[in-house]
Amino acid sequence: MIEERAASFTKRSIKTSAKLAGLKMVVSMVDLTTLEGKDTPGKVAYLCRKALQPADPKYNVRPAPPCAFIRTW
Repeated sequence: MIEERAASFTKRSIKTSAKLAGLKMVVSMVDLTTLEGKDTPGKVAYLCRKALQPADPKYNVRPAPPCAFIRTW
């Protein structure tokens, strides 16, 4: 029964719109967090750039907001 169920997935195709929706959902869940405490301004800027444009602009998708641990002492 398990083999039949697994085999049934190889016979179906996922529509392009469903693939795109799935990819958008995955990108929206990307965690852009750095908790290293010794991050450089360049690394934080890189995370922010990735948040602004994680993929081709035509896909209109955004990840979760970036988060950086800034040690001030």
